[in-house]
Amino acid sequence: MSEGFAEPKESWATGQFRPAGGLTKGMRLVQDFNEQFLARLADCSGTGKATLTLLGQAPFERLKDNQTALHRAAQSPYLLADFAFTDLERWTAWTQSRPTPRLLQLSGGSLPPPIALGLAREALTTAWVCCEPGPGHAALFFGMTPEIAANIRRLRLVDIERIAHAHAAHLRPRWETQPALWNRLLRSALDGSESQMHALRVHGLQLLAGERHLRLARDGQRAGASIEVGPPREIVTKVSGVSRLTTPRPDSPREPHAVVSSQARSIHPLPPGA
Repeated sequence: MSEGFAEPKESWATGQFRPAGGLTKGMRLVQDFNEQFLARLADCSGTGKATLTLLGQAPFERLKDNQTALHRAAQSPYLLADFAFTDLERWTAWTQSRPTPRLLQLSGGSLPPPIALGLAREALTTAWVCCEPGPGHAALFFGMTPEIAANIRRLRLVDIERIAHAHAAHLRPRWETQPALWNRLLRSALDGSESQMHALRVHGLQLLAGERHLRLARDGQRAGASIEVGPPREIVTKVSGVSRLTTPRPDSPREPHAVVSSQARSIHPLPPGA
């Protein structure tokens, strides 16, 4: 196993997942951002300050007076926000100061501009720091492809500020169109169900792996190249604690990464009570 990816010191069953080695700093930054992001969503919920459809579909407002649940929900080992982190065309345009591709259809409006700007700046700074060790960290925490991670790592502070100001509206809740998943996440955090939190965290890793696999495959086809797809083997195995994520069946000729993505595409939605 690569240096810096040691065995987790604690199980997710404790509710305090703290990996050893090189993942610790990045994981802490990601979880700190998640807590800030969820707190802002909770503050906006039920106030009319934001028109994100998701805010009316999951119990964000109940997090306002429950810091323990807020902290528990934030402990996912990946960013709970997305900033077009799998869109290579968009990030190439943003980092090169070119006119951006056709704007995303931002469903249900956006967060208030001051809040969106602050969160966009924090998300970019977190991504910039987490991309430094290599593409493995970027894949785990953000679902990024190596090319996008390289683009973000080359950013200067002035670039981070420019992109945050120009494109803050693109910062969205991850899996925004899957309110059932968010409902399970928040209700499990509010109920203190560590078994369900564990299942949801692993489920999220699988979703990220599948999304990244598809994006890499599309980018490779567009470039006419044959590229390896899938998340770093050691990271997904060790962080999730589920060896089956990267272990192919003995009779299967497929590469392990393909098994990850195949499972990731087929596991949503989770069965009731998972």
